Amino acid sequence: MLFYRITHLSRGKQYHIWAAAVTTAGRGNISAKVTVEPAGKVPAKILSFGGTITTPWMKEVRLPCSSVGEPAPTIKWTKDSEDSAIPVTADSQRQILSNGTLVLRSVKAEDSGYYTCTATNTLGFDTIIVNLMVQVPPDQPRLTVSTTSTSSITLAWIPGDNGGSSIRGFVLQYSVDNTEEWRDVFISSSERSFRLDNLRCGTWYKVKLAAKNSVGSGRISEIIEAKTHGRGESRV
Repeated sequence: MLFYRITHLSRGKQYHIWAAAVTTAGRGNISAKVTVEPAGKVPAKILSFGGTITTPWMKEVRLPCSSVGEPAPTIKWTKDSEDSAIPVTADSQRQILSNGTLVLRSVKAEDSGYYTCTATNTLGFDTIIVNLMVQVPPDQPRLTVSTTSTSSITLAWIPGDNGGSSIRGFVLQYSVDNTEEWRDVFISSSERSFRLDNLRCGTWYKVKLAAKNSVGSGRISEIIEAKTHGRGESRV
């Protein structure tokens, strides 16, 4: 929605107003004409729309709250908590601009929630509600060992919270227990188990897993250890 404030009009006079879009190809058809008469005082009215805004974490987000009214409205932002609305105050991470826009810098998961903008003057008030959804990397999966053989280890996992964005896949890393040479295996987002093949018999392995979404890689699971069957090298 676009808006434009016409100033320096005379009270008691009527004005006919219309609009048309202009591009490089020319001017389009004009809108229907409206007749207005400037009023001495106008109740507060918010021109911006509420709704849902989705953003990756660590970005700057702007929640608009443009308003009109005479006298000029005052703007107040609040954030809903479990049982009350907490006023949003300016600090190093938050700023309320002169046009009513709330600026949130380097947003994190805890910034998600419902924000209410209220415009108030002596003749009334108006409000909008904005639902901010901050997407973060996925939480760590819970990784377990299902079965082992002389040459394989089968793993299973339960994904953690997806961080507000669908999981796009998993990265499984494994190494021989007494080394730090990790090998990566990329696994489809639909899988909940995987078998590591062609392993050495009687050998201890370390394994860890992380999920990925549109924001990035999430927290790595706890490292688990498993041993293939058979007699192999002794553990150091």
